[in-house]
Amino acid sequence: MSHLLKTASQAILLLLVIFGCSDSSLISKKRNPYERDYLAVKYSKDDYWSIVDKDGNIVVKEEYSPNDYLSAIYDGAYWVKSNGKFQLYNVESPKKPVNNEEFDEVTDFTCGVAAVSKNGSPIQIINTKGVIVATLPDSVVTASQFGFQGYSVVENVSSVSVVDSKGNFVLQGKLFATLFDNIILYVDPDKEETLMTADLEGNKLGEFSMYKWSCASLYYSEGELAVYEHLPNSEEPIEDAPISIIDAKGQKLFDLKKSYAKNCMGALYRDGLITYRAKDMAYGVANETGEDVIRPKYQELIENGDKYYIAKKNNKYGIIDTEENVIVPFEYDNAFLVRLRDNFLLMQDSKVYIVDMNGKELNKDGFALFAYNIGTQVKTGKNIKRQEDVYPQSEDYEITLEDLGKDN
Repeated sequence: MSHLLKTASQAILLLLVIFGCSDSSLISKKRNPYERDYLAVKYSKDDYWSIVDKDGNIVVKEEYSPNDYLSAIYDGAYWVKSNGKFQLYNVESPKKPVNNEEFDEVTDFTCGVAAVSKNGSPIQIINTKGVIVATLPDSVVTASQFGFQGYSVVENVSSVSVVDSKGNFVLQGKLFATLFDNIILYVDPDKEETLMTADLEGNKLGEFSMYKWSCASLYYSEGELAVYEHLPNSEEPIEDAPISIIDAKGQKLFDLKKSYAKNCMGALYRDGLITYRAKDMAYGVANETGEDVIRPKYQELIENGDKYYIAKKNNKYGIIDTEENVIVPFEYDNAFLVRLRDNFLLMQDSKVYIVDMNGKELNKDGFALFAYNIGTQVKTGKNIKRQEDVYPQSEDYEITLEDLGKDN
């Protein structure tokens, strides 16, 4: 693998891990990726796990051991990890698993299916009712979490492919691949220094050179991507380089003139709006023509779906919209990307609160922990040795409250 390809793929993977998913097709206009209907919580660190609804009402009370770990809950389905094994549960029947199947590794049900594996078996795709909908070939050694569009990046010992939620291959035999909303970004084995784009059916749309551009954004927004010009054989931006916007064919559309690429690694571009950082390190938001919607003046600004932003000002967090209306006052120590539908999650004095659109706290006592994504990929249970640097992998991890908070 070339230096540029390896560095670029590692940089993209890092962006995805930072935002809690291995597959940025989780970011989709069909569904806000941050929203949940339910949340698994502990009211103190040593409590049993409970589940609350979007308004903080307890729907499952102290049902799971403090030593268990629960996944994010999608469409009522969730995983419980107990004694090293995962079993599938549903909010409607929380006292017993959906079936007797146990798995060693799982992903969340972001689009109604999850990737699973167990010792001695190949990777499979399972739905929220516990039915196996597909078994991937023995040659597949890893599968990423499915995005909301219903696609996963999988790899074998020498290449990377993309499969749909039924296990059908839509793109095969690539050196690298990732999903940006409704566009696949990939590298062909015979063209290692070029990033190519394809639609979700695998049809090529365009390409751009990694000798010139690096991705600054997590995903395409209506077929456009935020990038920056970098130094030769490096991901380091050229001096004073701005963020640029290119289309799916690799054509440059415009520069974000106030942006400073060295400060904008991971700039978020979604629904025609891009969050960026200026040279003085302040955060702002610009529209699809490069004009400021929110001028750069915040210590931190993170898009949180539906054109709401987690903002930091005077070392405190709050929620604002694109008109800079204050939805949640700047009174909190931390804020989280996860939302309970129209309600936000913020932390004060080591307690997490559900706060509504009027700035009202819905759970007055707060809670100490909540469950986030269970994992970003699964590995096959078959004894297959993978080629180490084919595709850089994230490690399985469990996210604590501190991990989810914004540290400064």
